[in-house]
Amino acid sequence: MAKKCFIFSFLCPVYGLGALAILWTAGKLVHHPFLVFLVGAVVATVVEYGVGAFYRQVFGFRIWNYSDMPLNINGHVCLLFTFFWGILSLILVYLVHPHIQRYTSYVPGKMCIVLLSLFILDAIASTAVLMHYHEKQALNLTWILKNV
Repeated sequence: MAKKCFIFSFLCPVYGLGALAILWTAGKLVHHPFLVFLVGAVVATVVEYGVGAFYRQVFGFRIWNYSDMPLNINGHVCLLFTFFWGILSLILVYLVHPHIQRYTSYVPGKMCIVLLSLFILDAIASTAVLMHYHEKQALNLTWILKNV
């Protein structure tokens, strides 16, 4: 099974970027659920398109491909997933983020620095492997061990 994310961690940057973009835009509309849905759907779709196009342009492959889906744009995004991003925006803004926000002040600053450092190291290692192999399977540690 190939991962779409980083080599060592379970993180997938496109989801984090999407969540941050949703909270930065749609999160400000918390008193208007329909607008949270609409803005969140559009913002997440823009992020998804940008990340998909970036991988295609820089690494020469697609991480995901919606070409077989109706109403897709260059296979990077499609209307069905835009709808799902709207639903997920509602869940993020109204259910997930309020709970996480309550506990973030308890995380020590030094731990945040350590976690950010590990994230950056994983991003650098993952980028180096992708640049070298131009193969999305290379994000799988098992694939690397077999092919190196």
